[in-house]
Amino acid sequence: MEAAIIITAIFQLILLAKIWQMTNDVSHIKKSLDVVQVQFLSEKGKITAIDEKVSEHLKVWYKVKKTSNSYALKEKLDSAFIREEPRFDKWIDQYGASDFYGLDDLKNSMIERFRK
Repeated sequence: MEAAIIITAIFQLILLAKIWQMTNDVSHIKKSLDVVQVQFLSEKGKITAIDEKVSEHLKVWYKVKKTSNSYALKEKLDSAFIREEPRFDKWIDQYGASDFYGLDDLKNSMIERFRK
């Protein structure tokens, strides 16, 4: 009886390891597909995708909301952009938009997006 329990536990551990590896494979495949999809976007599509990604990041990590107070919004976004400049630059490069879209453009887009 004890041997059956030990064998079952070993099989469960093996199964867990296999599922874990498959999860990593799926995340790798998803990243690869994201890269391929980006290659087929137009300039406007790339800008829209970057804006969506950055605005979601700002909502979650910096609690940025739509506001009519332009000064407070600009201060909050300036603070976020100072901290997150390398990350946002990396995203712009990942989308292949660095030739036509920069941090200043992104910041202006975020100001427009979060202004009521």
